[in-house]
Amino acid sequence: MGQFGSLSDSITNKNNDHTGWAVVNLRMSDNLATYAQASVTEASASFSGLRLDPAQVSATPPGFDYVAVSDLGKYSRLRVRWWYTEFGLRQSIRGRFLFDYALTYQDYRDSQPYLVDATGKNWGFLLRMNYLF
Repeated sequence: MGQFGSLSDSITNKNNDHTGWAVVNLRMSDNLATYAQASVTEASASFSGLRLDPAQVSATPPGFDYVAVSDLGKYSRLRVRWWYTEFGLRQSIRGRFLFDYALTYQDYRDSQPYLVDATGKNWGFLLRMNYLF
């Protein structure tokens, strides 16, 4: 296998994801309902064992750093918690079209930022159209 390792090389990959979700609907009339939904996700992921040996390479591409690539697993760990909430109205038109008008809120916490800390909060407005077949 040369520069890309051998058949006995191993890379370890670990993922751990948990998601909880809840929805409440309140029908106000035949054509109008209010709803609220919330979800929370906790996730972690990592890998290790990637080893590239520059001594086995006949020609190194310009700018390619084998040591940095071998250390990539140290910087590729994920640990996040993400809350998503949505509050809205659902309008039914002719029984086949559903329109949602909603306010959303997200809270994303990046517990292990590497290049970019993605931690942040966001408010938004959602307009969604559904068609029932």
